[in-house]
Amino acid sequence: MPTVMRYPGSASHGPCKTSTGQPRVEKSEMTDQATAARVPESLTLQEGLPLDQVVRRIGVAYASTGLRHRVVAFYLAELDARNLYQLAGYKSASRFAAARFGMSQREARELLAAGKALVHLPVINEAFALGKVCWSKVRELIKVASPQHETRWLELAQELNTDQLLLEVRLSKPGDPPRDRDDRKGLPEIRLRLNTALPPDVYAKWERARQKIQDESGSPLKEWEFVEALIDLALAFQDDGSIKGKTRCDDSCYTTTVDTDANCVETDDGALPIAPETAAMLACEADHRVSPSLRRKVLKRDGYRCRCCSSRHRLHMHHVIWYSRGGKTRFDNLVTLCRGCHSMVHAGLLVITGTFEQGWRFEDTDGNLLHGPGAPPGSFIAEHGNNPERLTLTEAAVAPNKPEPTVRAETVPSQIDAQWWRRHAELIRWNESQGFFELQPGMAAEHDEPPPPGPDRHNVPRLDELVGQEQVISSLRFTLAATRITGEPFAHTILCGPPGVGKTTIARAIAAELGAGLHRACGALLKSPLGLVRALTELRAGDVLFIDEIHAMPTSVTEALYEAMDERAISLLIVSGGRARTVTLQLPPFTLIGATTDEGQLLDAFMSRFDNQEQLAFYSTPDLAALICEAAQRAAFPIDADAAMELAGVSQQTPRVALRLLREVRREAAAASRSSIDLANVARAMDRLGIDGRGLRPLQRKYLEILEARGSNRPLGLGRLAVILGVPQRTLERVHEPYLFRLGLIGTTPRGRIAYCEQPIC
Repeated sequence: MPTVMRYPGSASHGPCKTSTGQPRVEKSEMTDQATAARVPESLTLQEGLPLDQVVRRIGVAYASTGLRHRVVAFYLAELDARNLYQLAGYKSASRFAAARFGMSQREARELLAAGKALVHLPVINEAFALGKVCWSKVRELIKVASPQHETRWLELAQELNTDQLLLEVRLSKPGDPPRDRDDRKGLPEIRLRLNTALPPDVYAKWERARQKIQDESGSPLKEWEFVEALIDLALAFQDDGSIKGKTRCDDSCYTTTVDTDANCVETDDGALPIAPETAAMLACEADHRVSPSLRRKVLKRDGYRCRCCSSRHRLHMHHVIWYSRGGKTRFDNLVTLCRGCHSMVHAGLLVITGTFEQGWRFEDTDGNLLHGPGAPPGSFIAEHGNNPERLTLTEAAVAPNKPEPTVRAETVPSQIDAQWWRRHAELIRWNESQGFFELQPGMAAEHDEPPPPGPDRHNVPRLDELVGQEQVISSLRFTLAATRITGEPFAHTILCGPPGVGKTTIARAIAAELGAGLHRACGALLKSPLGLVRALTELRAGDVLFIDEIHAMPTSVTEALYEAMDERAISLLIVSGGRARTVTLQLPPFTLIGATTDEGQLLDAFMSRFDNQEQLAFYSTPDLAALICEAAQRAAFPIDADAAMELAGVSQQTPRVALRLLREVRREAAAASRSSIDLANVARAMDRLGIDGRGLRPLQRKYLEILEARGSNRPLGLGRLAVILGVPQRTLERVHEPYLFRLGLIGTTPRGRIAYCEQPIC
């Protein structure tokens, strides 16, 4: 049974006070109590109503006074909870309300939020229904009120005017009770939040510093007071390191304790676990092991930078021969590292080799040089007499390797080749908005050889071995023979035709005939000239670049191919550091083969650059049968001639469909423990897939049944057909209708689709 709720209250708006203290009476509040007590049927709240009744009640309530907002909020929550808005074709209840009833998106969202919140706030809900609190106040109350505190919030709302309640809500958090009266004096205090995450050892230092400042001030400190004290200390430092007005206390009791055996750091909250490498790093960095004077000397020697990455932040002293392994705290055994590099050394991810005199080398675990070698700057000569444990520190005897010069736009030659591009590819970016290549300063890579094309996963056929498309194959054989005589590259070729008729197979066969590598790319993935240039520079002389769905390339990429196809070169505008330079990229001789299912999208200037423009057609049934027999023979699963003809007849004249159905029939035969395919296997597989003798799928047959039931005098629009069949209109046009048109089973009129009753035309 649907739940019915009637509210005898006079209106949804009680008296609302303004900031002046005078009551503000809205039009809806002037409804007579006796009139409002007689709630009309259309304004009662009833759950479980169908969509049309919900819409009617929202419309009546929205156009009336009294319980207007309460009723609309209730039924919008109903629409949202039951997803009824989807039946009207909208993706949200607020969009449905805005479109259907003319309310703003903001008002619709507020009413929906109120309807959903009032379900859990029965006290406020009842007061709202009885007119004890107005809509303006309810709209604010639902932002903060919770079932535990809704009574207190309601009392506060009845006590304050709307503007005062708005301020209270803004100063409160959702779920909190109202503030005490004494706390509501004066202006609200402004606070800016500072969030950060600290490692355990840094947190331990934070606690020690806070405790020290707290002891010096003689009173407990809040977090923000401690931060303020740190800021004041930083700003109050004198040149001699002292702080005016501060007396330094003994800091021996404010140290951070690290337990290297248990891998933890001691804090006021107990021991916090840390990583073993972090514990080793902190033990290595311990202040009592490195005196301030020695630390300053090492920092000055290393230029106040990390010797590994040159960072100036969070610098540590590291024992090259680890302290835990007997290393001495000496000038020649210490090196400056940042916290990150120091941690990586103790984690075993960074290895320090070499000597102090010749410079330390920083290598990864495989021995690859990361940074360096770098000798200590300046001369540090120390005489230590006959003490064999001391080193004589001299300037580096071995000069560091001179790095390769940085590449900039002005250093790029006017003529570059694919080898130059491959070495600098990581430094080049494409600026889409400005339409040029950006060269980032840096050093070129060492490799310059293009990787060979990957091995073909299938047995590559020759042109003479292909079945069907006789006219196209004959034309390509003629071009191939001419190429072998003249020695010129194979002419650029465009293969046009519907999906699944062998465009990719023909491209592979051409590459096999030429003995060249085949590099494949997808037009939809070549989104910028940078991707095209990278693909072209991977080619070797004589290779074939095959671009599938070439019509999906952007115009900028297509136009970049013009010069590459004609001149075997591309003009590039390269910009670096505000300087621009036009260079010519020379390409090796290559052949471009494009495949498209929609040549109408290709520019005329682009199409004219293809010497071979081949149009592939659908296959005949005998050709498909021959193709099926060859494929079955290669799979060691022979098929009968009759079964092959039957399978070809339901393959919709497309080789790709025929091979897919052959795999289904092979599974059917294998399930029946057969080593070959006969007509019975084909029949069972087609019955399982729902394919009839004409090759029609279940949805195509349903499509025809709908049109035939209406007759040839009552066409049906494609949009209505898509709705009836439950598929997108584009799917009908691109997937299901083409085969029906080829069979002559359907036709088009200005009013829509019709079914033909005559026999198929093919």
